Amino acid sequence: MRKDEESLDFVLQDQLEQTTSHSKINITKLTPASSVTDYEIHNLALEWSLAEPIVMESSEDIKSKINWQGRVEPYHHQIKNLMTFCRKLPVTLITDDVGLGKTISAGLILSELMVRNRVSRTLVICPSLLGPQWIEELNSKFGIEGRWATGANFDQEIKGIYPVVATTYQTASTRLKHIKPGAFDMLILDEAHKVRNLYGGQSKPKFAKNIRQALSNRLFRYVVMLTATPIQNRLWDLYSLIDCLAVAKGHENPFGDEDHFRYKFIEDSKATARVLNPDSAEEFREILRQYLVRTRRQDVQLLFPERQVKLFRVRKNFPGPKIRSPC
Repeated sequence: MRKDEESLDFVLQDQLEQTTSHSKINITKLTPASSVTDYEIHNLALEWSLAEPIVMESSEDIKSKINWQGRVEPYHHQIKNLMTFCRKLPVTLITDDVGLGKTISAGLILSELMVRNRVSRTLVICPSLLGPQWIEELNSKFGIEGRWATGANFDQEIKGIYPVVATTYQTASTRLKHIKPGAFDMLILDEAHKVRNLYGGQSKPKFAKNIRQALSNRLFRYVVMLTATPIQNRLWDLYSLIDCLAVAKGHENPFGDEDHFRYKFIEDSKATARVLNPDSAEEFREILRQYLVRTRRQDVQLLFPERQVKLFRVRKNFPGPKIRSPC
């Protein structure tokens, strides 16, 4: 929980005392909490009540259209992803099939949150090859400026003014611990399956552990994860991804601890973990529905171009590099 939220009740109490000293309005002053637990419950209540829910029944309720109309024409499933995120606030895992435009879905979500003054700065973590593409698409399609930065340059951009900073997993892994609360409001985690190996007996990748720790520290109020692959992998992969989303909003993993998950949801061995226990299948899917949204290619009825692979023979018409023999 952020420090500014922890001190909010004291700020409110001070304001009430100033108000009562200058007026005759009778206002009940806030009293100190009777225990640490009561104080934490009070802060959680403030966190959820101060921000009004985003009510979005149809595309007519989208306030950010003015920023991207004429730049991009979202597909129905991308608008649906935006609406689903608003209903699942503040975290969602988008697992649409490859080629269905998860970047556009994330851009729609970011644009909407910015228009509604929920987000001012966003961190995008993605593979290095996709970084410049993220910056270009957010700018050209949504009018959102950003900077691509790695290493020491990332340290400077944290203090910068651009609403979006994109970086690699490697840079984020070593520098997330230096980010102060409030530096970013939102995290977009592209290729999120890179943090899937947190549980199930495997060695935990360092960057996956560091990212989970940052989420657990509540550095971001909103989190969007993007991946196309978790459905085809081990059940532990989904467990890890849901765990990251759960701690990002201050909750425990809804699947329980590792032992509980192993005995209740995994039908085959712990190491294999590819067969779901049929007796717990409905509960498993219900938990996923709270965090995950997925669109398959056959669901959207889009006409994708037919892929044709052709082999062309090219004649070498230039001298190759000289190979020096060892002395």
